[in-house]
Amino acid sequence: MSIVKSAVLSRIIAIILGIIAMFNGAEMSNITFELKGAVTTQSESIVVEVFNYTGQDIEMDEYFTLEVKQNDEWVKVAQSGSVNDITRVIKNIRSAEITINIVKAFGKTLDVGEYRLTKNYTGANTCSVIFNVIEV
Repeated sequence: MSIVKSAVLSRIIAIILGIIAMFNGAEMSNITFELKGAVTTQSESIVVEVFNYTGQDIEMDEYFTLEVKQNDEWVKVAQSGSVNDITRVIKNIRSAEITINIVKAFGKTLDVGEYRLTKNYTGANTCSVIFNVIEV
């Protein structure tokens, strides 16, 4: 199956699960957090798309936590950072693209490795995406 077909299928499944959760009265049950594009040692920013299928609108600010995997454990790259002090509302069954400028937040690009980007939304809920930084 091609990457495009796989991504479309994943989105369709997430929408169906979100609709089911909405009708079952579930709260904060389905956020999909997807990396857009490859991240290299020269990338100055990371773009993620957040899909909201929780059954309600959510709030997400610009703060995030970035960790790197070392010896099978997640280690913070730096303190949670933010470029802007902005909160955005992501409507139910909608998505929003978030760009995180790594150089502005941490002062440098990322080294090769496996990373986890985590964001908070509405209350104490979190969503994460794991990705690899590759050498170009």
